[in-house]
This record gives sequence, C-alpha cells and structure tokens, in this order.
Amino acid sequence: MRARRLIICTASLILFSSAALAANPPIEPCDNTPLPEEVQQLLAQKYPSWRTARFSDLSDEEQNQWQKSKQRGLCPGIAKGHFDSPTSISYA
Repeated sequence: MRARRLIICTASLILFSSAALAANPPIEPCDNTPLPEEVQQLLAQKYPSWRTARFSDLSDEEQNQWQKSKQRGLCPGIAKGHFDSPTSISYA
C-alpha cells in the first residue's frame, strides 16, 4: 500500500512538473536581440537562412565559459557596443 502511494505521488509530480515546463518554455535571449531594421532586412535579403548563434550552438567548453561570464543571460551570437566610435552603437 505504501509503495503504491509512493508511485502515485511520484507519477503525479512528474506529470505536473512537465506540464508546467511545457506551458512556460525557456526564453531564448537570441530571439529578443534587437538588431536595427536595416540590418535585419539586409540579412534576410542576402542570407535568408542566417540566424544568430545560440547557446545550444556552442561547444560544451564554450557553454561552460558562457555560463560563468557576466553575459550569461544574453545572446552569445551578438555583441553590441561602441566598437568604432564612442558615440554610435555597433554590432558584431
């Protein structure tokens, strides 16, 4: 009787946990990375199959390094900063 109760509780926990995960899929930071409209249009026109490198595209070692970095919640495929000029934003 006790084993049956344990099995039912375990099965219920697994069922409800997976339902909660399915309802709230993890957010992919690369989907929300704002590129300028002109850049998006150019990429779509010249490279229609191009997409930003995602965390899942990184090797195991790169994933470990990314998880330890200050940037871990951001998209690893896009760098945004003042690369060319201190007054304008550039993307890499």
